[in-house]
Amino acid sequence: MGNDRRKQKPDIHRVILPKITPLEIWDCITSEGILWDSMYQNSFPLILKKVIEDLQSGTAVSASKTIINSAVQDFDALYIGGGGARCDEIISALQELNIPVIVSENPIFSGVAGGKHLLEKHDLKGLVVDIGQTQIKISTDHKLHTYHRDIKLLPIRDDEDTAHHKEQLQNFYRFVGSSIAENVQLIHKPEGIVLALPCWIGNDLSLGGSSYAGMKGNSELIEQILNHADLDNIKIILLNDAELTCYTALCDKRLNGFKKVLVVTLGFGVGAAVLEAI
Repeated sequence: MGNDRRKQKPDIHRVILPKITPLEIWDCITSEGILWDSMYQNSFPLILKKVIEDLQSGTAVSASKTIINSAVQDFDALYIGGGGARCDEIISALQELNIPVIVSENPIFSGVAGGKHLLEKHDLKGLVVDIGQTQIKISTDHKLHTYHRDIKLLPIRDDEDTAHHKEQLQNFYRFVGSSIAENVQLIHKPEGIVLALPCWIGNDLSLGGSSYAGMKGNSELIEQILNHADLDNIKIILLNDAELTCYTALCDKRLNGFKKVLVVTLGFGVGAAVLEAI
């Protein structure tokens, strides 16, 4: 893979839409710790249901003391994407809520429709690349591909162990870059890529943390990914994974008429965003 630092820097456009408000709910306090702690427990469906009820009523509290945006209150529908949306126990629990629950038509690729819409909006031909914390999902015009994370090469980040972060970052760049390159070979060189990251993204392109080591505050992450994909002179439409699913929800006619929708993605963790004025 190419790794030439003389390549032209990518043109990165951070997508911001007033209708979409990203949320951090993974550390909402529950009866069994924070929401993240129960992700792989049998009690998770009911705990998630309670957190969603608390978000709707405005009583949800985060362990980090971060204020949960009040924009989430009083939503009138719930939209679920991500691999966890295929879990019957989770969906059955959520359907006991007093609001409609709409499940993405393609839960694992819940960002594809939204990503294609963004490419069209920017008059670009290219790829939708959704970097999840267990796998990468890539969409071309006619194909959908998944690339699973190798936990041995890319272990879950341990804040207490930074010795191998540099090596893990290189593994991450190769993992994402080679996955993109494989799809570029199937089409003409893309004009643009819709790139969704599994972390908070600031309006200034600053990145928050994720389960991948070295993502937080990494100002060269996107450039390095593209170097390893042997791409330059390309436009990047950047947003996080929950926001991307929001764009799919915007295209879903089943949500027509709702005033405010809570969009939740269930994968390695729980992502969320509020979508207003559908």
